[in-house]
Amino acid sequence: MANFHGDREPPFPEFVDPQDCFDEALEEILGPDNPTAYSVFTAMERMVRQFNLDVEAHGLLFDAYLCGKKALQQGKVIRNPKAWLKGTAFNLAREKHRKRRKTCAYAPNLMDAMFADEGDSPMDYAILDEELRAVVRAVCRLQIEHPDVFHLIHQKVVEGLSWREIQERYVQESGRDDINEAALRQRFSRGRRYLRKIFHEVMTAQ
Repeated sequence: MANFHGDREPPFPEFVDPQDCFDEALEEILGPDNPTAYSVFTAMERMVRQFNLDVEAHGLLFDAYLCGKKALQQGKVIRNPKAWLKGTAFNLAREKHRKRRKTCAYAPNLMDAMFADEGDSPMDYAILDEELRAVVRAVCRLQIEHPDVFHLIHQKVVEGLSWREIQERYVQESGRDDINEAALRQRFSRGRRYLRKIFHEVMTAQ
């Protein structure tokens, strides 16, 4: 029978997952008064400025860290984790910049599509940089939450397809013929309103 009065119970054993090279590198980078931290963060901040990103240096570092963890799980051997983090962070920053430029290229068209049924469209004025950023964020969120709606808006606004062409492509891609042009128009209208709602939420949060 256990003794609940006099003897103290032995402590529970600690189960700690073994650290890998990226855990150790991250601890070293984030450690206080560490010259490695300065060099790494200087590189990250330079990437953020170079590619005009909407992330902080810490965020870019963490994204690279997650990529490193995934690479190790897939069996990749990484001998210099700090150099690998810098290189991966640069590739991530460049890819984020590429996607942003691609979206910004047709941001005016998306703005027109979002506010086509409103009297005061932001396109009546010069598009500010924060509005462009809000469009990018809204589109990225729409793509994650409703990829089918994003696809439809992209086809209509960016590719400039007619409703008939969109319907034909839908049949080719899905193998189904269960939607007509009127239904596509309604779906586009709902998607446009939702994209506009996301845009306002992003602008309010800025």
